[in-house]
Amino acid sequence: MEKYVNEIPLLVRNSIKALSDENRQGILIYLLKNNSKSFIEISKDLKMPKNNLSYHFKILIRYGLIYNFYDRNEFAEKYSFYEISKLGKRLITTLMNFIKPTLYMEEVDALFNTDESFISAEGLSYQTSSFIKGLTITAGNDLIGEKVNYKPFSKKEQIVAG
Repeated sequence: MEKYVNEIPLLVRNSIKALSDENRQGILIYLLKNNSKSFIEISKDLKMPKNNLSYHFKILIRYGLIYNFYDRNEFAEKYSFYEISKLGKRLITTLMNFIKPTLYMEEVDALFNTDESFISAEGLSYQTSSFIKGLTITAGNDLIGEKVNYKPFSKKEQIVAG
């Protein structure tokens, strides 16, 4: 087993560990959208207790997904800020863009004029009522630059999204 696990670079394994917690995922998305912020700003905006935020920051910093820097104002006061690192940006944007559905739930419902539906895996597995015999969602994969056809169920009649 170790032979196969070691084929995944340590940096990737550690990044996955760091993202295994929803709080850390939220912190990364927040910093991606808001650039550099102070500890207090982040704590207030995310409504997260300072001790919890500090714990998650330590993990994200340890694995290189965010970094801490100090900036001085004109009165020579130091302020501490946190920012997502290049590795963190690349990781989170790659994961978010890994599968981009080109047809969204509302569009599918509008096509078939039905509200009988279920969703799994963030809308990638989608089925409406028995009116749909099959559904193929085409998604882009930025990692390998190919199109991926996701077929949640197989029937002869299929609708190709996108």
